[in-house]
Amino acid sequence: MVGNLMKYGKLIDAILLFLVLGIVTLALPPQIARAATLTVDDDGPADYSTIQDAINTASTGDVITVSPGTYNENLTISDKEITLQSDPNDPTATVINGGGTGRTISFNNAGVSVLEGFTITGGTDSGLYTKLSSPTIMRCIFTNNTGSSGYGGGLYSDNSSPTIVNNIFYANTGDDLYLLDSIATVVNNTLYNTNGSGIKTLHGSAVIANNIIYFQRDYGIYYYVAPGISHFITIRHNLVNVKSVDYFNPNGSFPTVINDIKANPQFVDPGNADFHLEGTSACINAGDNNMVPSGIDEDFEGNNRIADGTVDMGAYEHADLNPPAAPTNLMATAGDKQVDLDWDDNAEVDLNGYNVYRSQTGGGTYTKVNGSPLSSSNYTDTGLTGGVTYYYVVTAVDLGSNESGYSVEASATPTDSTPPPPSPPADSARVKKEAAVEALENAKGDDSRLNRRIDRVQLMINTSLNDDWWQDDSRLDSRLGRRVFDRELVAALALEAQSRLYDRLLPALERIIAAKERRGRDVSQERTRQQAIELALSHFEDALICLASADQVLAGVALDDAGNTPVSNPRFERYYHRYLEMAQRYMDRANASLDDGNATRAIRYYRSAWNYAQQAIRYASRS
Repeated sequence: MVGNLMKYGKLIDAILLFLVLGIVTLALPPQIARAATLTVDDDGPADYSTIQDAINTASTGDVITVSPGTYNENLTISDKEITLQSDPNDPTATVINGGGTGRTISFNNAGVSVLEGFTITGGTDSGLYTKLSSPTIMRCIFTNNTGSSGYGGGLYSDNSSPTIVNNIFYANTGDDLYLLDSIATVVNNTLYNTNGSGIKTLHGSAVIANNIIYFQRDYGIYYYVAPGISHFITIRHNLVNVKSVDYFNPNGSFPTVINDIKANPQFVDPGNADFHLEGTSACINAGDNNMVPSGIDEDFEGNNRIADGTVDMGAYEHADLNPPAAPTNLMATAGDKQVDLDWDDNAEVDLNGYNVYRSQTGGGTYTKVNGSPLSSSNYTDTGLTGGVTYYYVVTAVDLGSNESGYSVEASATPTDSTPPPPSPPADSARVKKEAAVEALENAKGDDSRLNRRIDRVQLMINTSLNDDWWQDDSRLDSRLGRRVFDRELVAALALEAQSRLYDRLLPALERIIAAKERRGRDVSQERTRQQAIELALSHFEDALICLASADQVLAGVALDDAGNTPVSNPRFERYYHRYLEMAQRYMDRANASLDDGNATRAIRYYRSAWNYAQQAIRYASRS
């Protein structure tokens, strides 16, 4: 009998382990297992001192971060998709100099690689060359590069599909962009004073939008397709104003140009490579928002790409420092544990939304209650305490993240029509299990995937409360009661697995926060995520303690019942005492594990203690 019981326990454990491993496998983000980050610094501690050594070692999916400095190298990225970025992301501080000995950077069959945050200079036959690749090139400076026979001084694309966004090209010899047999996306770049053409595309297709092409010696946009070959080109919302011909097609009429302008872009100081826009520039709010590639929400300098409702032309977005007006006519209406707020719409064209702030003290310190800005001029604040007065103010936020001052304060005192629930015995096993469910409810937040996992764990615990498996609030059915432990252990192991995952994610999140803070970027979302994880871990621990405490009651009651059951037949007395002793042994182990803070192990031992106590009762009851 003992052997069969142990075999059954091992089978249950194996099934539970399989279920938990499945949960963990589904929860692990794939990039944790696949991607590696390699560091480069030419004069400090890092994985590599040259960029090319890091490229040679990297595998597809890896990220290479390069510290500030000048790297005299000619780089080749072949047959792998990687991300190469400066850290911090400052193109002026991290320079790759080809030294006039060839192309500074070459992509060859490099898939959808990413290049971000460098000055690329000293290239011959182009600063950057891409062949049979689809790289994303952003927030880079191309200067003092030379093209072959005057072509492709800045960037040369050959049978590729590059995305070129938020870059600056100036003082190159040859064309800034030479696109041969390519399908290119060229958006929000600044091209200035090149000894050639701004953009030259031959036998390919292109989207050219929101760019500034100014003061080139030759053509602004040169487009050529051989007769009979079908290609497309979209040209819209650019400033094109060069020394020679703005648009040229040697094979006929030029394609339709939509909303391009011809003007002086009014750079702040182009002679010293300062291509910020003056406040009176015609390029401000003159771009097309629909042409900004998905996922590009920052300009060359890391500011909001759309700062004033409509994207600017060029690599820099003109800073919007003017906040919207404070909302007016705020009204607060009390309800059942909630307050309904309403105010007048703001009229700003670049309005992004509203924030609602709450306090329990009139004119006191306010706390924001919404997440992202609200799109409408009303809000219902729920989950409040009846009989408490709440004070509210509202602000308006524009697309440049400028926030208005507070509105005039409004207040309301919600009611509470919910009757108080009856108070069950605080020490019953059922109450402790219900407390575990409540603790898990408090762990829920904005993460829908985590909420679904918590729902499954709560369902498992609620299933264990099946009335058919219980005799009363602290005593289980002797035949079906083990199902309670089995479902509860699955729930505990799932919580433990999620806690381990979060324990691993927190350090990674800290590194991300530290990296963004070094770059001066906003880390409010990461901080909110960090706080949510820490809060969830706290509630997970509370739930596990509640479950273990419930099982402590169940196992203790079963052990007491076994000890108080008289032995009917002396023939079975030794079996009775053996199982009673085993039950007490596992009870002691469980209590020690609970004292050590290992709730999951305690639940396992309480399950064994309960099983052995039931066996003792069965032998005592045999006639």
